[in-house]
Amino acid sequence: MRLRIGQQGDGAMRPPDVRRQPALQPVLPRVLRGSARVAAALALAALTGCGPQFGAFLYFFGQPPKQTVQAKFKLTTGPLLILFDDSPAVDLPPEMRTLVVRAITDEFKRTGINERVVPLTRLNELRQTHRDLDKRGMREVGRLAQADQVLWLYPREFSMAGAPEQALDPAKLTVVIKVIDAKATERTKVRLWPVSEDGELVSISVPPHEVRAAQSPDALLRTMAQRLAVEVGHLFHDYEEPRPEDK
Repeated sequence: MRLRIGQQGDGAMRPPDVRRQPALQPVLPRVLRGSARVAAALALAALTGCGPQFGAFLYFFGQPPKQTVQAKFKLTTGPLLILFDDSPAVDLPPEMRTLVVRAITDEFKRTGINERVVPLTRLNELRQTHRDLDKRGMREVGRLAQADQVLWLYPREFSMAGAPEQALDPAKLTVVIKVIDAKATERTKVRLWPVSEDGELVSISVPPHEVRAAQSPDALLRTMAQRLAVEVGHLFHDYEEPRPEDK
């Protein structure tokens, strides 16, 4: 019996294509791939030295440099009064203003923004000798405190669960900030920054799971004050924006 050799398109069955298939390439996990890139970068650095070419190599292999965020305003290095005002529309805990001023003072020292913040004790002394101090203008209070500038904060929003261990919502704090020239002799030159009369808004938020993890309401208030201090500091000094993988 003669075998019929099928032609292309005649519907006859043919043996499978036995041509050699390309070898499978091993796929490394993402962490190992990143480690391999770093190892390659270090090897290249050892051969070529750390110069512009090495920086370009890191950028190409997924290690871009951190971005530097410029300060929005440079405060004086002389005496600085931090004044956290009251707002009848915002119910702040009594100790919150003191915690915020202390946290900002520490942050300014840590980052080198200003190491001559007028101590809270000086402001308390002025309240004893000037009973109407809270009714006076920011510039006048700054002069009485012998400050060059006044960093004025005004609360815009505050929210925190009454029982933090059961919190379902984040704890929030928003303030308005202005920088005042305590030595200005003309009214039009009193406000140094920002240009807008509305001031600069700064907000922080503590996620619910961190609120519930707080050891006490006081501990949560301190956390909020410290986070606000960091954000306020970012306005007045250059800092590096963390990469997404570093957050």
